[in-house]
Amino acid sequence: MKKITILVPAYNEEENIERVVKNIINNYGQFDYIVVNDGSKDSTVQVCRENCYPFLDLSTNLGLAGAFQAGMKYAYRHNYDCAIQFDADGQHLPEYIEPLIEAIKENDIAIGSRFVNEKKPRSMRISAIPPWRAVRARSSRSSIIRSDTAPTRSWT
Repeated sequence: MKKITILVPAYNEEENIERVVKNIINNYGQFDYIVVNDGSKDSTVQVCRENCYPFLDLSTNLGLAGAFQAGMKYAYRHNYDCAIQFDADGQHLPEYIEPLIEAIKENDIAIGSRFVNEKKPRSMRISAIPPWRAVRARSSRSSIIRSDTAPTRSWT
């Protein structure tokens, strides 16, 4: 059996963190876990302290990638064989922990996605402008200029 930890990156999740961690403890208590507080401005870290949850406290918000990297460094330094990221907002379903663990037995890495069998909805975060419509992007002003057949949108 591999030594497994569940990484829970959290940014301003005071309203969700207790429910999410209790779910991990009650349903997956055989695995270690650690909350990575990503510079939260709310009481996320206080909730962790009050409930004696193990946590890393990042002084600055590094974003999900930075919090995940800190969690991976923790897992590496504490000799875990496997680390599973589990979002603190409750969007990841815990019933997928076991299938991920099964997948990692035969692979070096396993990535779960809720969009394997369904198309991910489009959003401004994913794609502000279809690439075939973009004429020029200027990062110095953070503006995007579309072709003359579409309206211009600028984020400056």
